[in-house]
Amino acid sequence: MPGRQAGIAQLVEQAIENRRVPSSNLGPGITTRGIDPMQQPQAFTDRIFNNADSFAQAFDEAWQEHARREPGHGLSSADKLELILTCVADHPFCLDDPGQARQVAEFRLRLLGL
Repeated sequence: MPGRQAGIAQLVEQAIENRRVPSSNLGPGITTRGIDPMQQPQAFTDRIFNNADSFAQAFDEAWQEHARREPGHGLSSADKLELILTCVADHPFCLDDPGQARQVAEFRLRLLGL
């Protein structure tokens, strides 16, 4: 029965691959519209880690939240940077290395053109 085992293994492999790749074999009523593949599940975005990536994410969220709350704030970029750094001052990365956190924040501003 070696041929049959290979056939089952191939079917399992194909089924797993089909779950990863959107295809035309979606059942009726199943759609992928409105799904952002880059969006992180909520369970992961609430996690805070003591590293530059986690800090950059928190900084970006605070910057965007401020822009939504106060669109006509009139602050210079330097003043807004100071304000946002105080908003994320309790982040573990900022607590451990405030100088490095400032560099990450300044890099994000340059990278995003803010």
